[in-house]
Amino acid sequence: MHDFDFIAGAEFRASLEADDREMEVCFDNGAWKSVHVLAGSIVEALLVDYLAATSDPRRGGKDPLKLALADAISICKTEKVITERTADLSTVVRSYRNLIHPGRTVRTGEEQPSANSARIAVALVSLIVDDIAKVRRSRFGLTADQLLSKLERDSNALAILKHLLKDVTAENHERLLISLIPDRYFQLYAQEQAAFSDWEPDENAYKNRVHLRAAYKIILAASTPEVKERVAQRFVAVLREDDGDRVLEYGDAFFEAHTLELIPENHRPLVIEHLISRMAAAAPLTAELIEMLEGVECFITEENTISWLDPIIKTIVSTVPLRKKGKEAARDYLIRSANTVDATCATIVISRLKVWEKFYAARDNSVAADALAAARVGFELERPLPF
Repeated sequence: MHDFDFIAGAEFRASLEADDREMEVCFDNGAWKSVHVLAGSIVEALLVDYLAATSDPRRGGKDPLKLALADAISICKTEKVITERTADLSTVVRSYRNLIHPGRTVRTGEEQPSANSARIAVALVSLIVDDIAKVRRSRFGLTADQLLSKLERDSNALAILKHLLKDVTAENHERLLISLIPDRYFQLYAQEQAAFSDWEPDENAYKNRVHLRAAYKIILAASTPEVKERVAQRFVAVLREDDGDRVLEYGDAFFEAHTLELIPENHRPLVIEHLISRMAAAAPLTAELIEMLEGVECFITEENTISWLDPIIKTIVSTVPLRKKGKEAARDYLIRSANTVDATCATIVISRLKVWEKFYAARDNSVAADALAAARVGFELERPLPF
């Protein structure tokens, strides 16, 4: 199978892949004429697609969609899209359309396809794919599929991802963020879950998921405001349409609350209530979840301040050893939020902290009481209130 990951259009790429699979089957079964027809069709499609996506004054305004294959080959040779060797080998498929009409081949006296010519036709497809992939990469940068492939093949790709993204189009950014990376992530997640059920942890699947999550954040940061807005709105669709486990995993991997401002106001309450309910269900919170939640405090109202605050308090006073980083993250997050919650919510926060301080002090739990007092003092120092 040839790799058409340099083709950005999903439908066109799928069509090429289907023809390529069929060509392989025909070759394996000795259907030499079919091999020639399919190879010619693939070659013509690739060349015309390239010419339609580019321009050059030497073409004299010719419409690429109306070019004969021989003309497309000649133009691509002149523009050094394909090598001279590839252009010369293309003679084997130039008249592939004639093969569909037996009468033409008889009248023109053309040789019938053979095993040898079929091998050349298949090899030609490989050469055309390589040539065009190289040229497209130099002119248009990596496609979404190529970038995803590199991320999975090269463990060091994250280090240079910012540079690779410079020539990646906004369309490909969006495709990576909305479909390719999430889809691949959940394939790996399913693979990992299946391995766990067999008591054979799949460490590679887990590492690849972590790798993709990190890449996702870098790509999102480098995307246009329009792409970021559509990506944020994608989470609304996930909340509405997907089941609970996928929603939670998607949120952990691909949503950050600081993008709430990009979600339309009529949908924002849905996301906010989901995030607050997640806090309540997950408390004591992990440092990773707190990082994802940062930004929701900007949209907290008088009605839901306590629902947002109590899971943070529960985390600060937690005695679970594995939540040590979460305790520190929760305290720091609460103190930072003093600069973003409104005055009414800030008053509620301080009053609520005092209530819980007294609660733990009355039960001789000085550790919890002192932890909350320190968080309250930090909050008050960040945002002094008129008491």
